[in-house]
Amino acid sequence: MRADPRRYLQPVDGEASFEAAIAAWRAGDRDRALALLDAVIARGDARVSHWSTRGLWLEQLGRHEEALEAFRASTVIEPTYADHYNAGNMLLALRRDEEALVELDASIALNDRYPECWVNRGFALRRLGRSDDARDSFDRALTIDADFVPALRCKAMLESGLGHGAQAEALYARVAQLSPDDARAAIDLARQLGQLAEGGRMELHPGGREWRAIEACKRARALAPDDPRPWGFEVAVLARLMLVHVCFRLVRPRDGGGTDFELVPGPLETGRFADELIALCEAAMARFPEDAFFPSRLAVAFAHLSRVDDALEAARRAVALDPSLEADLLEALDVEHL
Repeated sequence: MRADPRRYLQPVDGEASFEAAIAAWRAGDRDRALALLDAVIARGDARVSHWSTRGLWLEQLGRHEEALEAFRASTVIEPTYADHYNAGNMLLALRRDEEALVELDASIALNDRYPECWVNRGFALRRLGRSDDARDSFDRALTIDADFVPALRCKAMLESGLGHGAQAEALYARVAQLSPDDARAAIDLARQLGQLAEGGRMELHPGGREWRAIEACKRARALAPDDPRPWGFEVAVLARLMLVHVCFRLVRPRDGGGTDFELVPGPLETGRFADELIALCEAAMARFPEDAFFPSRLAVAFAHLSRVDDALEAARRAVALDPSLEADLLEALDVEHL
């Protein structure tokens, strides 16, 4: 049953008015709630809780500039770490990063044990190009809570952007371990592992980078089957490995002399990267029929296998979806026209 807004029209003042505003907000009557709250504030005896509540409500409505004014009004009455933090977040949303740092530092001066504030401070510093300071800020958050996922994720993004692949991979792997059912964590790890290792080397051995990348992509696809990104990451890994036949043969010394041999199954189903790539592209095309990336990669895979007619068919489908791909596909397939 819908709430009757007339119940908020009774003459109330002081704390009763504030409680009525909160009730209106919870009932979904946003305009009435703000009107009641503004009436309380207009009386001239507004408290921190009134301005803070107004700021939080305006933030939920996406009115960041007005929310900022409310949080700043709150800290004029009494500086609190929460509303300096909130004001900093509004400034981040408005991309006023230098001002955000002032507010976040004011929050930390009042309470330096709030990891969220250190993370957002690091985020502002990263956007300002102060990478070392940003890393220090993320690390401060992690000294408070070593498993604080936002800090681990933000630090991973920083290291990845700086080209520090090994550090980023370790951080993303930790996030995925802490959040095993989080699709975003799985996708982040798949994206990082899907990039070539530093120096452009490939690691095909059991547990090596490409091995882990394929496993991470499969995990991400399972958690987010309708997101094309992990499909694309896995396609990219398979595409650079497609001429490699998979046979992992481990050799170990035998106790007492001699040698033991063991074949270790990899993360693929077909045992051949090209076959796996084709099957994955075809499955992705069925799931994401408007995405030109997958038929374009399929065309290249068929070309490498000298399946010319199949390559041309896939290339035509890709170009129909995205004409800008035509020049690259003509070159990849070494043909004059599709």
